[in-house]
Amino acid sequence: IAEDRNITFEKTGNFTAVLGDESLLQRLFANLISNAIYYAASDSIITIDASNIEISTVTHTGTSDKQNIKSSGSKPASFKVVISNRLDQPLTQVEADKLFERFYRHHRTNTMHSGTGLGLSIVQAIANAHNGKVSITIKDEYYFQVSVELLLA
Repeated sequence: IAEDRNITFEKTGNFTAVLGDESLLQRLFANLISNAIYYAASDSIITIDASNIEISTVTHTGTSDKQNIKSSGSKPASFKVVISNRLDQPLTQVEADKLFERFYRHHRTNTMHSGTGLGLSIVQAIANAHNGKVSITIKDEYYFQVSVELLLA
């Protein structure tokens, strides 16, 4: 489908291992990528960007009345993947938030693609089962990003 509609992919960032069930995580990313393809505008680029999210670590030492606080730097805590693409139909943030509901299909979605409306609810359930999170951000009515954060292995 991607080739027929001249949709290309651009991968950026550092992809790394995450903690979780391999088959479920494969399903999560397969659903996200297939949705990105199905609802992308023809002649568009789907960008997949990966990055580590770091947290600052702090060490507390001393007695309860005298605390020494020392920053020990930062370490990667989770892995974030952002899939961005241009849509073939407009979408608002309110409508995008409903896409995680089971059986919900956007009323303006492309009818060329049959679907059940379960794809993103499955993605969210898998992310939640892995103590992760998924969100959709509408940049403008034709451009959106899906972000997934998962724990590093």
